[in-house]
Amino acid sequence: MPQIEIHADDYAISPHSSEDILNCLRAGKLDGVSVLTNMSCFEEYAVKLKAEYDSFPKKPRLTVHLNFMEGHCAADPAEVPHLVDENGYFNISWGTLFKWNYTPKVFLELKINDVEIRYGAFVTAVINFLIMAFVIFLLVKAINKISELGFKKKKEEEPAKPKTKICPYCKSEIPADAVKCGHCTSDLPAEELAPQTENG
Repeated sequence: MPQIEIHADDYAISPHSSEDILNCLRAGKLDGVSVLTNMSCFEEYAVKLKAEYDSFPKKPRLTVHLNFMEGHCAADPAEVPHLVDENGYFNISWGTLFKWNYTPKVFLELKINDVEIRYGAFVTAVINFLIMAFVIFLLVKAINKISELGFKKKKEEEPAKPKTKICPYCKSEIPADAVKCGHCTSDLPAEELAPQTENG
């Protein structure tokens, strides 16, 4: 029968979080813990976890949490210069990782007669340009659509020209373009030739 396992993530990410996880382990509430091995408090809380492990009501499964976003790199910083700063601390963002996942790495290079050609940087720049161009295209298209909707709404709000008008002599309703009243046969004055609104 399937069972639900309770797992705590990011042990040793900070003293506060680590103490909370230790309290859960002491109460027998956890089945597993993942440990961040590159944080500043790792050594202190690794010692605590090892010292208390046998006294826990449940023996939690321990796993290593791979971390490429924060803390100090466990490897030699010279081996991963694109992931860390000059002090060996991770210095990348989720956006950078996402971009690297879908574009060639900027550090791809080709050597010809001891001349380095970093073609990865060029291909990445082209792809980034195309992505930005597409985003700008979508923005312009959306702005134009909004502008068209505003113009259309304004046009719909303009009052329609009346189809009829009132004869000034017999007060009968006649077509708007009439030059002679069909009821009293009067010739309409020049100012009456144009259609009038209800307030005119």
